[in-house]
Amino acid sequence: MGIKISEKFLNDLTTKLIKAADGGQQLEITDPDEVGQYVCSILALGCELIPVIGSSLSALVTLLGGLFFHPNSTEKICEKLRGRIEALVDTKITETQMDILRMKIRGFHDNVENYTRVWEDYKDSSGEEQLRARDTLKTTHIAFLSVVRTAIPEFRVERFAVPSLPLFALAANIHLMLLSDGIRHGIVWGYSEKNVNTMRAEFKKKTSPHGVIGQAGRIASEQSHLLKGAMATAIDLEMPTNIVDTWKDVYSDLAVPASGSAGNEEGYDGIDYATYAYKVYRKGRGQVKPYRAELDDADNRGSTAAATLRSYADYDFSMVMNVLNYAEYWPYLARDKMPESVLKRVNREIFFGPFGRHTTNAAWSESSEAPITDRGPRITSA
Repeated sequence: MGIKISEKFLNDLTTKLIKAADGGQQLEITDPDEVGQYVCSILALGCELIPVIGSSLSALVTLLGGLFFHPNSTEKICEKLRGRIEALVDTKITETQMDILRMKIRGFHDNVENYTRVWEDYKDSSGEEQLRARDTLKTTHIAFLSVVRTAIPEFRVERFAVPSLPLFALAANIHLMLLSDGIRHGIVWGYSEKNVNTMRAEFKKKTSPHGVIGQAGRIASEQSHLLKGAMATAIDLEMPTNIVDTWKDVYSDLAVPASGSAGNEEGYDGIDYATYAYKVYRKGRGQVKPYRAELDDADNRGSTAAATLRSYADYDFSMVMNVLNYAEYWPYLARDKMPESVLKRVNREIFFGPFGRHTTNAAWSESSEAPITDRGPRITSA
């Protein structure tokens, strides 16, 4: 039986996002799980799983900005995700590292706002005015890509890999959507075919376990060259000073490794984003601290086992909703067809509980997550 994406459900979500983006507004959503549904709807649109509606879909990142980047929302979302995972694995991101991540996220915020403004100017202009707006859009895209690229390693620091994984997924979404925008529209925006092919190679490297071998140096060299050109034209294009400052910081940091990612023992540096997400998720699953049973196990046999499985279910739920579902979409944002097996994983069942003291019907254990199977009737467990 084929897996079908619920077009009505996704259209309801994306219509809200598109209206917000077209009106220069943001949705005030701070619940991480609700945010996860909206992000998946944007990714589904990017993978062309549902009909395209509205002009804003020509730039996926503008939709993401309408969701995340209203005042304080990203901070609230990130703090909730961080706190939830930290509690489950009993590992905290230090305040020093969180200060670094907050600074990177603020840079995302400023550049998303600028990118959206520039995109709107380009979309609404024509003739000679649009040619100038096109140059501004290309310059903005080049620099924003560089801002995200150089920030990513700080979200992959080995010591904090598990609690920062949902924050990494946010950064990866922005990076891959920007690459997708460039691959789809780069020629129209004034990129050369060589530039677009380089973005395509970078996208493949970040989304495929097999990646693109031997092109890292060429990709980095071209990125640096393009960013240098973007900074040179920024004044003529009347870019905001705070935005140009983030570009200059990136350019000066290009050769400097992140605070804890270089040479890590887990070998995270060279692997693609989806593989990294699953690898860190499974590492974290081995660190989950079981909940304390609410009932005395001596009088209520099985309550301790149920509390243990409940903690794993909560960890799995948080990671599926805010990391793993995203990772399934990532390889297909450049218009490769998504196979049925991936749709099945995106449609996976998510479990809660057990609530009580029996674990007989639980599909997961301490050592393994629930298998991804065809959906059956709803189940309950005492």
